[in-house]
Amino acid sequence: MTRIAGILLIALAAVGCSTKGPLRPDPTAAEWERAVETPAEADVARKKPGPPPKLMSPADGDEITAHKLAYDQGVIVFSWSESAPDSVYTVEVAADANFTQIVLRKTVSQNALPYRMTTGGRLYWRVRTDAGMLSNVHWFAVDAR
Repeated sequence: MTRIAGILLIALAAVGCSTKGPLRPDPTAAEWERAVETPAEADVARKKPGPPPKLMSPADGDEITAHKLAYDQGVIVFSWSESAPDSVYTVEVAADANFTQIVLRKTVSQNALPYRMTTGGRLYWRVRTDAGMLSNVHWFAVDAR
């Protein structure tokens, strides 16, 4: 029995452990957060990116009239192709092509987003996946009179 205890002590010493307690205090909450990944974070890290989403509606250059907007109760449905199974998408609509004047930024888990449009004029939209794939940019015009 003492031979086994001696081997155990040698093994503990070889990996830097001691029988007198921990070498340093318990980790802080921040250290635990960095060291332990949640299942959702692990899934995102392992997710293989699919192709970039393809914007479907509104189509590039669509002109949405006040009559159509009134008929649809002010709601425009943004839709795009699925990138990969279980993707999460961020939809951005902006008043400028450089996306410095954001009108809408919304993250969704499906490949469509109904939105009550309160802004008129020429608008630009794009979609980014949680894997970093970015769609092309489309513009559409809204006559919100």
